[in-house]
Amino acid sequence: MENYYAQGQEAFQNALNQGLPPDEAAQQAGDSMSQGLMDAGFPPDMIQAGMEAGMQSFQQGMDGNMPPMDAFSQAANIGMDAGANMFDDQMPDMDEIGMTAFQDAMANGASPEEAAETAVNAISQAGEEFGVPPEMMEAGINAGMEAFNEALANGDTPEGAFGTALDAGGDAADAVMAQAGFDMDYVDMQAGMEAIEGGPGEMGGMTADMMEAIPPGAMGGMGPDHMANMPPEAMGGMDASMMQMMPPEAMGGMGPDHMANMPPDAMGGMSPGHMEMMPPPAMGGMGPEHMDMMPPPVMGGMGPDHMANMPPEAMGGMSPGHMEMMPPPAMGGMGPDHMANMPPEAMGGMGPSDMTMMPPDAMGGMTPDHMANMPPEAMAGMPADFAPPPGAPDFPPPPPLPPEAATGMQMIEGGSGEMGGMTADMMQAMPPAAMGGMGPDHMANMPPEAMGGMSPGHMEMMPPPCMGGMGPDHMANMPPDCMGGMSPGHMEMMPPDCMGGMSPDHMEMMPPHCMGGMGPDHMASMPPDCMGGMGPDHMANMPPDCMGGMGPQHMEMMPPDCMGGMGPQHMDMMPPDCMGGMGPDHMDMMPPHCMGGMGPDHMANMPPDCMGGMGPDHMAMMPPDTMGAMSPDQMAQLPPDVVPPPGAAGDGWGAGADDGGIAAFGGSAGGLPPVNDPMGMPGDPAAGGGAPFDPAVDAAVNAIDETAAAGMGDGMADMPADGTDDASGAGSDPEPTDVV
Repeated sequence: MENYYAQGQEAFQNALNQGLPPDEAAQQAGDSMSQGLMDAGFPPDMIQAGMEAGMQSFQQGMDGNMPPMDAFSQAANIGMDAGANMFDDQMPDMDEIGMTAFQDAMANGASPEEAAETAVNAISQAGEEFGVPPEMMEAGINAGMEAFNEALANGDTPEGAFGTALDAGGDAADAVMAQAGFDMDYVDMQAGMEAIEGGPGEMGGMTADMMEAIPPGAMGGMGPDHMANMPPEAMGGMDASMMQMMPPEAMGGMGPDHMANMPPDAMGGMSPGHMEMMPPPAMGGMGPEHMDMMPPPVMGGMGPDHMANMPPEAMGGMSPGHMEMMPPPAMGGMGPDHMANMPPEAMGGMGPSDMTMMPPDAMGGMTPDHMANMPPEAMAGMPADFAPPPGAPDFPPPPPLPPEAATGMQMIEGGSGEMGGMTADMMQAMPPAAMGGMGPDHMANMPPEAMGGMSPGHMEMMPPPCMGGMGPDHMANMPPDCMGGMSPGHMEMMPPDCMGGMSPDHMEMMPPHCMGGMGPDHMASMPPDCMGGMGPDHMANMPPDCMGGMGPQHMEMMPPDCMGGMGPQHMDMMPPDCMGGMGPDHMDMMPPHCMGGMGPDHMANMPPDCMGGMGPDHMAMMPPDTMGAMSPDQMAQLPPDVVPPPGAAGDGWGAGADDGGIAAFGGSAGGLPPVNDPMGMPGDPAAGGGAPFDPAVDAAVNAIDETAAAGMGDGMADMPADGTDDASGAGSDPEPTDVV
C-alpha cells in the first residue's frame, strides 16, 4: 500500500514550488491524500475526520510562526492519526466476530478447517460493510490462516490455533496501516507531552505507550506531583535517556509500584541526586536487575532508610563498584538478609568506614566467601570490642593502630584545643571512623597542612557541621580525590570563602549531587578556573539560585558540555553580564528549552559570535521579548537555517534607513509593516502583505548598507517571502522535516 503521509509531503512541496501560498498548498496536498485513501478503500468518515483535524493543526502551526513544511508535517501526522483513531473506535470487534463464528461452526459439527473458513467469511463480510480496505483484509486473512495451519500442525487445540490466527491477522493488518503512513507513536507523543505540560492533574491518563513516545527532553517538565499522579504502569515506557533528563526532585513522588514497573535499563540514566530525592519506600519495588543496571556512582545518594526499604533479593545485582560508592551511613539500614543475598565478590568494595557503620546483626548473613572477598584493610573499621553475632564466620582481629593514628585520635578525643599538633601523617593513619568525633572548632584549630593526609573515606565520615571551621587554606591543602567523599550537606555547611582554595581538580572529583548544597555565595567565591572541572551532571544538580554568584569569567572557563545540564531556571537566575563569557560552543551545547529563562538583558550582553551556535530549536523556545533585544550584529552571526520571526530586532517596525539589514529578516526599512506575513501571501507592501524576494536582495542580506536600505521602500514589492530564495516563493530547502 502506498504511504499517504509521504504522498502528502511531496504534494505540499510541489505546490509550494509552483508558487501556491502555504494554505492553498496544504489544501491541495490534503485533497491528494484524501483521494488516495478513498481509492484504497478507507471509510469516508475516517478520511473527513483526518482532513478536518489536519487542516486545523496546519492553521495553528502557521499562526504560531512555524515554517510551512514543519506545520504541514505536523498536520499530516495529526490528521492521519485522528482518522486512525476513528477507524479503531468505530470498527467492529473482528476478533469477537471471528471467534464466535468459529465456535458456533465447531459446535455444529464442522471440522477445524471448515470452522476457520466460516469465521473468515464472517470477518470478511463485517470488514467489507465497515470499509476495511481490501488490501488490509487480504493481508490479515492470509497471515491468519498461515498461523492457524501452523498452530494446528504443532499440536495446538482448534480454538487455541484460531486465537493465534486472530493475533497474526491483526498484526498483519496493523503493518498495512503503518505502511500507509499511520504512525500512532506521534499521537502518543503529543498526548504524553500535553499531559506533562498540562500539570500534575493531567498525569492520570499517562500510559506506557505515551511515555515511550515522548522525547527525553520533555521529562524536564516533570515534578514530584507529576510522578505521584502518574499510573505506575506508565513507567514501563521509560528509558535511561528519559531518566537522565528528569529533574531529581521529580523522584519525590515515586512509590514502590513505580519502581517495580520501571524497566531495569532505565536505571542507567539515574544520578546520585535522583537516588537522594527518591522516598525510601520506593526502594521496595527494586529488584536485582535494577541494581545491576544502576551506575555505581548513584549509590552516593543512598541513605540508611533506602537500604532498609530495599528488598534483600535486590542485593543480588550488587557489585564491588556499588559497595565502594555507597556512603558508609547507608550501611546502617542493612540486615542479615541483605548480606546473605549480596554476591560475595561485592565485598571487594568494602572499606573500614563501611565496616564501622554496619549493624552487628547484619554480619549474621555473612559467609566464609564474603569474608574471603573482604579487603583486609576493611577490618580496621571494626570496633575493638566487636563480638561476632551467632552464625557469623570467625573474624580476624582488627589490625593494630599505627602510633600516628593513636596520637591523632587522642587529639580529637581531647577536644578542639588539642588539634594544633595534628599532622598529615596522623590524619592519613587514622581510621576514617575517627572523624566522627570532629566538630567545626576541631577543623578551625587544625593546621591546614594536616588536610594533606585526608582521604575520601575521612571526608565521608566527617560530620557536615565540621565544615563550618574550614578555610580556603584547608581546601587548598586537601587532596582533590577527597572530594569524592563529600555530600550536599558538607557543601551546604562549608563557609563560602573556603571555595577560594578550590581547584579544577577538586571540582572534577566532587560527586555531582554535592552541588545541591551550593549557594550563590559559594559560586561567587569560587575561582573561575575551577569551572574547568565541571561537567553537565554538576550543572544539572546545582540549585538555580547559585547562578546568581556567577560572573563572565566563570562562564568563559566553563567547558561547553556543562551547558547540557542547564535548565530554564538556571538561565533565569544567571546575571545578564555572565553572558559576556559565552561562546558559540556554549550555545550549541545548551538544551533549547533553557532559552525559556532568557531575558532581553541576557541577549543584550551576549557576544554576537555566540549566535553561531544557535539552532532552530533555540530560536523556537526564545521568549518574544528576548528576540526584541537582538542586535543587527547578532543577527548577522546566525546560521543560515535559523531565521528569527518578523520584528525580532528592536521593535521591527520603524528602524529606518540605518537598520543594519533588519528589513531582510522581515522588519521595515522605511516605517512600513513587515513585507512578508507568516503565510507568505503576496500583496501590497503598504498594506502589510507579502511579496516575492529579488535574489539579489537575498544575497546581500549581510552586506546591506544605508543607501541600499534607504532605497528598499521602492523595491519591496520584489522581496521574497519568508524562508524563500527566489521570486517564485519556493522554499530554499525542499527536504521535508521529520517531526516524528
